[in-house]
Amino acid sequence: MDTMKTAVVGCGMISSIYIKNFLHLFSVIDLVGVCDTNEANAREKSRFFGVPVLTMEQIKSDPEIRLVVNLTGPAAHASVIRELLEAGKHRQPRVARLRKSAIAGWLPPERLSATLSLRRDEATLYGNSEEGFGGGQP
Repeated sequence: MDTMKTAVVGCGMISSIYIKNFLHLFSVIDLVGVCDTNEANAREKSRFFGVPVLTMEQIKSDPEIRLVVNLTGPAAHASVIRELLEAGKHRQPRVARLRKSAIAGWLPPERLSATLSLRRDEATLYGNSEEGFGGGQP
């Protein structure tokens, strides 16, 4: 089975269960790196899980990284989504649900439309998950 090279952006408290599950439960995911604006958080996850620390630039410029799981908090969520879509990356946010009017109340409707329109083509996927995608216990 082919695997999808994946990176996690956001190394806060919720990221540990996602990283653990990506490494041990999802055979289609090849977790190749973690990233956080707080470098200490990224280094801690890197050491604990044995996954390299990457910068956003490295993630965006690496054509082999096809999926990015966005675990950032509300303040950074929209800008990270925009950066990833502009780079042509598939992305999977951790938000409660995608609403027509907003992403979990954080993104005004006009910005949501503008962000979704950034998909480069129909092959660029924009996903959304209920709480627990990648983060639930087996």
